[in-house]
Amino acid sequence: MAYGLKYRSEFVNAQGHSCRLDLFYKDYSGATIALNSGMRAFVLREFNSDNDFYKPIRPQQAEFEILADVVTLESFLFNDDDSVQVQFSWEGNLYWRGWLIQDDFEESWVDSAHFIKLRATEQLSGLNIIAPALPIGSSTPLNFIINAISTTSISNTLDYGIRILNNLFYTSMDDKDILDTNICLDQMYLNNQTFQKTLITFDDYQTILEKINTSFNQTIFQYQGAAYLMRMSEFLTYPNTLPGVQFQPLVIPSRISTAEDYKAYIGIDAEIKPIMPEMLRQVERPFKKFQIDYKYEFPPEILCNESFLKGTFISETATQKNYTLDDWTIYKGSRDSPTAASTTKGRQIDYSTDGEPLDNFAFYNIDDTGGNIYTWIQSCDIKLIAGSWIEIDFDTFFNSALGFNDFKVAQVLFIRNDSIQYRYGLSMQGQWILSPDNTFDNAAIPFLTGSQEAGTSRRYFNTNVRSNPVPYNGIVKVLFIARFNELSGAIRQIKNLKFNINTLVNGKNDVKIIGDYDLLTKTENIKQNYQTTSYLDDGENPYWKGVIFDEFGERTGDNWYRMQYQSESFTFKRQKAIAHWLLNRRYRQLISGNFYCISWSSNERPIGLMSRFIFSDDAPTKQFMIVNLQEIDFVSCQWKATLIETYDSTLDATLTDYPPHSFDFLYQE
Repeated sequence: MAYGLKYRSEFVNAQGHSCRLDLFYKDYSGATIALNSGMRAFVLREFNSDNDFYKPIRPQQAEFEILADVVTLESFLFNDDDSVQVQFSWEGNLYWRGWLIQDDFEESWVDSAHFIKLRATEQLSGLNIIAPALPIGSSTPLNFIINAISTTSISNTLDYGIRILNNLFYTSMDDKDILDTNICLDQMYLNNQTFQKTLITFDDYQTILEKINTSFNQTIFQYQGAAYLMRMSEFLTYPNTLPGVQFQPLVIPSRISTAEDYKAYIGIDAEIKPIMPEMLRQVERPFKKFQIDYKYEFPPEILCNESFLKGTFISETATQKNYTLDDWTIYKGSRDSPTAASTTKGRQIDYSTDGEPLDNFAFYNIDDTGGNIYTWIQSCDIKLIAGSWIEIDFDTFFNSALGFNDFKVAQVLFIRNDSIQYRYGLSMQGQWILSPDNTFDNAAIPFLTGSQEAGTSRRYFNTNVRSNPVPYNGIVKVLFIARFNELSGAIRQIKNLKFNINTLVNGKNDVKIIGDYDLLTKTENIKQNYQTTSYLDDGENPYWKGVIFDEFGERTGDNWYRMQYQSESFTFKRQKAIAHWLLNRRYRQLISGNFYCISWSSNERPIGLMSRFIFSDDAPTKQFMIVNLQEIDFVSCQWKATLIETYDSTLDATLTDYPPHSFDFLYQE
């Protein structure tokens, strides 16, 4: 898809900066048409107007006026939301880009002049309506984030890349002592089931961004055409230069280190000046407790395609539909050295003649080409940690009129993940039986069994087993298995499979424990407390949603540290509690005001959401940041915002005097 520049509006603002507004139209190849702008030629404001310093997404919306002399309102109407791309440049450099909003137009008639008011968005605020395409299996938080913003105007493009400020590390990672462009976001992994809602649906992109950024106290916004991904608590501990990383796709080097202080000064003799002498000053009271919860939540399925719903449609009749069966492999012969079976597997739905569903099951045909051998469909491998146990429940039906008792229907096999790979099988009594010769084919390896009465009626029988804890770390797999000479020509049918993994929590199996929390508690007698949730953590069970893995596939633990404080050894969510304590450990000032001058760094760069402001006349020891940007008018060079105090050199000299820490469990009410 190609875009051509159709309309351009140029102006010089009150500070003498040259500005340009470009409108690129999809598939346009004609000449560029000059537009005349109105008094509010380009205004930018924050979409989310609350005063949360740690809000995870900070979309911005542009508004601009155009004189309707060479265009009409209809010149901008399209059905496609990506028909018109808006780009605003400041001194020849891109400052903001977005897409023209197709359901928000105004036209005002002032005497004989008509002014069209248009608005544009980055689409960060519309990610909740986009069905995600997630990486398969596990991926890094950075990859999930880049994937989520790929449909927005701040996607990780070749021209602008992404700027990252995050100096949190885990002990097994390469930190900035190794290379100053290292970050944790591409050295840790999350399973995509962290974001799975149902068997076939996942969180939308907005929710994915919110869960990751909320857990890191991180936010994302646009500045000078690039995505800025910033762990905001860094601004509370780095009073001067902040070490960051700039990613440059397909450029050598692909990433470079950055070091900026983002400081701008407000005052009578400073670059930025208050427009009116009065400003509204408020204070935010500190909290006593800072509690970060992590809930133990399992994804809808642990085994790959446990529901049997994943597969491709094959064919249908009036009373039947057939699908392939993904993630289950059909084998025959030896369980230690299996070979591919020549028979079929799949999923089938049976219907009545009236179209009502009667049955929905996975099936496989027993292979008869090799004589007296076993045929089975096998699940993916699942990791277990020592001391964990499983529960398996399923219904089985033989498409045969024969009856039987204690018939072999499945095997659950476990292999120790170590140099000596002991092999075990699960019995109906939940015991793990060790193979005497360390093979799965040994007769001592038990089967899960069931019974079926003779007759032709369609009747499933249920098998349910809860295992004892496994003795070692290892791999478990499920086999639905049968032997040819036991049921000649039969088709095995399975449905309602449920597979769960449980671990000891607090040294015991307590079903009422639903999560845990880290808590920092100040000694002052303050009545208000702070409590929030982290969606990521160092979970004990690798199958809980949000469990963090290091680059070696091992679960992380209480060894997270900030680059400034390398002696720290804390849990992930304790670091999150520290971030909230840093912000709310004392009274913080909020200042709302109107200001003139939109540039900083000797008038060379426009301000942004990462700017730090110092009131040189009234509060020279304090630093403030924009917590709510009401608007920036790029013509008049005026802006208004609410600023929050982030640092005071007289009060924040010591930032490691943490209040007492405690850890405990969340219980079901």
